[in-house]
Amino acid sequence: MHPHANPELMCVDLIERNAESRHINALLSLFDRYSLAVPDNPWPGRVDRYASVTAACQAGVQAEIANGAMYERLLQRAHKPDTIAVLTNLQDASQTRHLPAFQRCAERGAGSGRQRQERHCGGASRRHRQRGA
Repeated sequence: MHPHANPELMCVDLIERNAESRHINALLSLFDRYSLAVPDNPWPGRVDRYASVTAACQAGVQAEIANGAMYERLLQRAHKPDTIAVLTNLQDASQTRHLPAFQRCAERGAGSGRQRQERHCGGASRRHRQRGA
């Protein structure tokens, strides 16, 4: 099933894209501040599609666990206070917001229907914007 055929998968995709966009912008500001070349993005066309929200959320759990380990490695090498602050904020968002959200989603599975999508997706999207993560 294509993810856009399922409104709940569209919701998960939209929320994740908004969060990732903010994270990328935080990192780009560091690259700009220190006049560093931005590396190429190897991911276009390589991201898996999932048959269900539950499968996507299970993959999200694994990705956030991997992100936590990545931030630990990056923080061990960071020395500048602004870089440490950005990486710490990103790690915090990953481990205290995104990971638990994906875990809840994976545990409950996703029901169907527009009302459930609006209640969970719309609410999560608004909370996400308010927290700024």
